[in-house]
Amino acid sequence: MNRLFTKIKFSCFSFKVKSLFFVFFLVHTSSYANNCNETVKEIYQNIISSIGNNSLLEPNLQFSTQERSVAFMSSQGITIEQKVIDLFCGTENFEDKIAYIISHELAHYYLEHSWMSNTGLSYASSIGGFIEDSSYTKEQRKLAETQADLYAGFYGQISGYNTLGYGSVALSKVYESYGLPKELPKYPSFDERLEIINSRIKIADDLVLLFELGNIFLKNKNYNSAKYCFEFILKSKFNSREIYNNLGLSYLLYGISISEKPISTLVYPIYIDQQTRAEVTTTRSGSFTDSPEEMILQSYKLFNRALALDPSYLPAKQNLLVSDFLQKSTKNERKDFVKGLQVSGIDSKIISDFNLINAVLEDKSSNKITKLARKGSYVSRLNASNSNGLQETPLGPEDVLKRLDINLMELIMLPRGKRIKGTRFDVKNMGDIQLIEDKKLTVFKIPIKRIEDLFTEKEQVVFHKTKKGIYYVYKR
Repeated sequence: MNRLFTKIKFSCFSFKVKSLFFVFFLVHTSSYANNCNETVKEIYQNIISSIGNNSLLEPNLQFSTQERSVAFMSSQGITIEQKVIDLFCGTENFEDKIAYIISHELAHYYLEHSWMSNTGLSYASSIGGFIEDSSYTKEQRKLAETQADLYAGFYGQISGYNTLGYGSVALSKVYESYGLPKELPKYPSFDERLEIINSRIKIADDLVLLFELGNIFLKNKNYNSAKYCFEFILKSKFNSREIYNNLGLSYLLYGISISEKPISTLVYPIYIDQQTRAEVTTTRSGSFTDSPEEMILQSYKLFNRALALDPSYLPAKQNLLVSDFLQKSTKNERKDFVKGLQVSGIDSKIISDFNLINAVLEDKSSNKITKLARKGSYVSRLNASNSNGLQETPLGPEDVLKRLDINLMELIMLPRGKRIKGTRFDVKNMGDIQLIEDKKLTVFKIPIKRIEDLFTEKEQVVFHKTKKGIYYVYKR
């Protein structure tokens, strides 16, 4: 009897343990799934931000418990099924795979492929509905998928995700999990979809590199090269608020650089990372005009293009103020402009920056300028000082190359690299350093560890740091 009671008691205990474990498992699994869903929301917003195009209403992100369409665009926004999130949740490179699916659907939306609505990532089982529509040929649909993958590759990468690098993996798993046929009438086959993804990787990589180079050239005051990069991207049909803003900065900063003093020697509250006080290069460029007024007016137009895509985009708003201010040619016009800033709602420090700049242009006393500088930002303190730049490291180009063990003769003798298609840039490698060069400039992409090992923190100001690496621009 005792033995039977013990057995029953143990069985009850075992049942309770199993029940508790099951409840814990359900709670843990649910929590894990919720974390993945939150990550999906974050990825979605990051890609939307990088696309930077609010000329179209931002599509809503929705989750669905259905298991037939993977992800799709509709009048309700972008819908992604829980099944595909769970498929990749907890796997290696989860974010990259989901980013591919999201950015691909967003591409259809922003490229206005309205006829692709409800196609289920354009390859799910609900595709049957639009396959019956004979208005579009297989080639037209293949072109749309090609455009969407390139779009996804570019904007996904500048958002920080290797979308096309894991696009084939994501696509293969989805076809397998959803049991999708690999051949569909009037639609690219599974093999063709893989081929489209792989064929877009190099192009997307090149565009991302040009975007990176454009930002580096902008910070390094190579305005013509920056302009070249941003214009190439725009001509490739990628238009975002950030690209227009940075192109506008190319014109604005060049216009400032060729203006008369003191305009050319002042620092302005423009929205650009790592702004420094180094002297502005005043070398004339064949691609720009020699008229500061024309350059500044062109920047004004480009900042407005950025704001047309996103009226709330702060960088373009702030840069537009600088452009607008510099177009005021008289003392009274500038005074009225600064006065108008008081009721504009912008940051008080920026207003003080403009007050100080105007005081310098009006040749106010140094005491007055020093007093104004206390109310302004870092920009005001720079303009109030006597020097015309930060105390830069004495490290010159020859010193940098010597530390990096780069021999100029070796550099010259290197065979020509691989040309970025359609551009003037060649890419090649010298050991662990990547070189991007044209006829006048060489950009070195250097491993972070080498920089940290070979240069002090103060010396590192000659390099340009981005999310993708550290760069040094060498003018030949």
